[in-house]
Amino acid sequence: MTARGRRRLTATLGATALITSLAGTVPVAASPWPTPVRQVAALRDTAVFNDPTQPGSQERIVEHLRSLIRGAGAGSEIRAALHRFDLADLAADLIGARQRGVDVKVVLDYAATETVDDSGATIPTPAFTTLAAGLGTNSSATSWAIRCTQNGACIGNTTTGEMHNRFFTFSNTQGAANVVVQTSSDLTNAARENAWNDAVTLVGNTALYNAYTSYVTDLAAMKKNANYSRTTTAGNVTAYFHPRAIPTPPSRAVDDISTILSKVTCSSGSQLRVATETLTRIDIAKKLWDLDHQGCSVYVLYTELSPEAKAQLTAPGGSNGGPEIKSSVGMYTAPDGSLRRTRLTLTYLTISSSYAGSPQKIVATGSHTYSTESQHHNDDALLEIKDNVLHDQYLLNFQHVWISLPEVVR
Repeated sequence: MTARGRRRLTATLGATALITSLAGTVPVAASPWPTPVRQVAALRDTAVFNDPTQPGSQERIVEHLRSLIRGAGAGSEIRAALHRFDLADLAADLIGARQRGVDVKVVLDYAATETVDDSGATIPTPAFTTLAAGLGTNSSATSWAIRCTQNGACIGNTTTGEMHNRFFTFSNTQGAANVVVQTSSDLTNAARENAWNDAVTLVGNTALYNAYTSYVTDLAAMKKNANYSRTTTAGNVTAYFHPRAIPTPPSRAVDDISTILSKVTCSSGSQLRVATETLTRIDIAKKLWDLDHQGCSVYVLYTELSPEAKAQLTAPGGSNGGPEIKSSVGMYTAPDGSLRRTRLTLTYLTISSSYAGSPQKIVATGSHTYSTESQHHNDDALLEIKDNVLHDQYLLNFQHVWISLPEVVR
């Protein structure tokens, strides 16, 4: 058996071992999936994942968010920044929250608020129409639903940028204060049915909560700033808010993912797992290849991989044969018998290795893809979390997605 084959077998067997080892800390019944937090359980730091190929698992993220919205009491505040949104049930929940005395503030990317009717005319989406009517559109009021500038982000000042964020904050819900939910998922029916996604919930971290709510305030202000970049470290979590300007010369650009990877020192047993919708940043691909060469076990799942990044990941000469890479695009049979295509919009990195000089387990997740747009043009958020349990939940998810897809593509 080749070294690559042994690594693949180890990863598969490792999924079974990890499920067993986590039985006391992560809800793992018949399925290797963390159970979404319900109102009957105390709210805690956790990750929720959806599986587009299983009808019973498509709703996990949306239902988790709906339970938090319904759990917010009078006098509390909900804030959200949403890249795409067309869910009538969630819109009704947000309006219901306002009607019972919750302040609700929602920022949407402009493209999320328009659609084209049968005649070809551009019209507001039903979801935005509902939100705007139920929350109002005056950003100086206590509740509102507003959209960013057309053909651009709220803060990023290029015409290629988007308001790419996907997160909620709750000042108080289900008896817990200062709750942040960062997700990779658009809140659309297409995301429910066709895309692999994650949502991480962090509870009681006041500094992190304040950083996110300040970001919403800045998004709503729509003051253009190509170099908005903000970084907040709050206990075991570091939040990165974008865009970050491209410097002159571009070779001096700071890449947040590459910076995280540069803190890894490989040794026997070191593991890195990458799941990303888009990988076009060559520095990241090169760093992943280098870490594999240095002895880390590196696996990469992707939806879109640029030719340059693929060439770097599959370059010859690595002592471990190079990272294992696999496309996330697959097909599944829907309940109605139709064939549907799946895609990955998960965007996370797991690290189990020496990190910044000591053995650690890290998750880096958010709406921030590994593209130039996310780093330099989009309004986007990235979390770096040092947490063993969250790391293991994400690792379980990675293994589930990996073995659910076709064989390795190189």
